[in-house]
Amino acid sequence: MVADAWKNVLVGINPLSDMIFASAYKIYVGFSTRRFTSDLKEAFVDGLINSIPQFNSVNRYISKPEHMEGLRTLVTISSLPLKTVETDFAVDSSGFNTSRFVRWFNRR
Repeated sequence: MVADAWKNVLVGINPLSDMIFASAYKIYVGFSTRRFTSDLKEAFVDGLINSIPQFNSVNRYISKPEHMEGLRTLVTISSLPLKTVETDFAVDSSGFNTSRFVRWFNRR
């Protein structure tokens, strides 16, 4: 398991496994890093991570180009089990799309 292999490697004061988890989870959730802190606290309570990275630490980790290739690889590997069942994708996840675009200030 990836987390076991990297358990003793530290990034600053946070284990690398916690930084990888926090980075992937932050991108998945899509919140700002300040709002995402509560999700990290829940992950810590649930035993998914060993420490709670400070929100700027997650931003700095994600912003380093050398880390992005590893994160992309993990996302690709984790998506492989769904490759056989997922064949159609919708941009908005509803299966419907539209070409109509109206600006809010034009509607008012």
